[in-house]
Amino acid sequence: MGFLRLGALRSQVDDQTLAQLERVILTRMLGERSFRLQLHRGRFQSSEPVTVSPEQPIVFAFDAEFEPPIDERMAAEMLEEIEITGGLHVVVA
Repeated sequence: MGFLRLGALRSQVDDQTLAQLERVILTRMLGERSFRLQLHRGRFQSSEPVTVSPEQPIVFAFDAEFEPPIDERMAAEMLEEIEITGGLHVVVA
């Protein structure tokens, strides 16, 4: 179980999901395009939405020795959700 630190947001995230988030966030940051991110733990618990922007410090810390492989289809679906809605909702373990 790794963690994501994004501004005031600090959350434990499983390594596989964290790898996907890293790919999606860095892809958006390369284009200097911000978006809203909200993490959900189960049905009823969620973080406050945060704006992910190039100016904001971001830390991806993986628990595993090596980053897990990227699921390209999942990353593409996440990027598509951002394009359509302007934000991303992710369920984390």
